[in-house]
Amino acid sequence: MKLLVIRHETTLLNEKKLINSRLDDELSETGKKDLIKLVAKLKNYKFTKVYSSPLRRALQTAEPIAKDHNILTVIKDERIMEVDFGIFTGQPWDSTDHYFHQGNSSEMLNTYSYDFSKYNGESYLEVKKRVYEFIEDLKKINDEEILIVAHGGVIRWFYLYFKDEMVGMFPNGSIHEFEL
Repeated sequence: MKLLVIRHETTLLNEKKLINSRLDDELSETGKKDLIKLVAKLKNYKFTKVYSSPLRRALQTAEPIAKDHNILTVIKDERIMEVDFGIFTGQPWDSTDHYFHQGNSSEMLNTYSYDFSKYNGESYLEVKKRVYEFIEDLKKINDEEILIVAHGGVIRWFYLYFKDEMVGMFPNGSIHEFEL
C-alpha cells in the first residue's frame, strides 16, 4: 500500500514564523493559492481514503483534495496532530532557544530529542507512540493508496518509521511517499 503524506499548506502563523503547535490556524492567502496547485499536482493519484489531523489548516488542505478525488469523508485522527509545544505555542521560534541547553528548539526537533512535557506540552516519546500507533492501524487496511494530511513534526516520525532516517524541516505543501 502506498501512503502519500502531505504537510498542510502555509498558514498565517507560518508566515509570521510563530509556533503553530495546536493552535487552530487557517491557511493564508498564499496557502490557499498553493493548495490549488497541490490539488492539480495530485490528479493522477488514486486515493481510496483521506486521513487528516483535525486541526483546521490540515483539514483545509485535505478536503479539496478529497473532493477532487470524489472522496466524501475525510477521516480525522488526533494521533496525527502537530506536536504540542505547550507554553511555547504561538511564540516566535527563536524565543524558545534559551530554554534548551542542548541547542535551539529547531535542532531538538530535527534530532528527535525534544521534551515539551516540562512546559505543558509533549515529549518526543509521546509523539512517537501516537504516530506509530496510527501507522500500525493503517496496516490493517487493505487499500492501494491513502492520503494523509498532517504536520511537519508528525511527518518526521513517518521518515524514522519507514526509512530509519532523521530528517529536518519540510516546506508547507510538501509531498512524501511511503510504502506500507
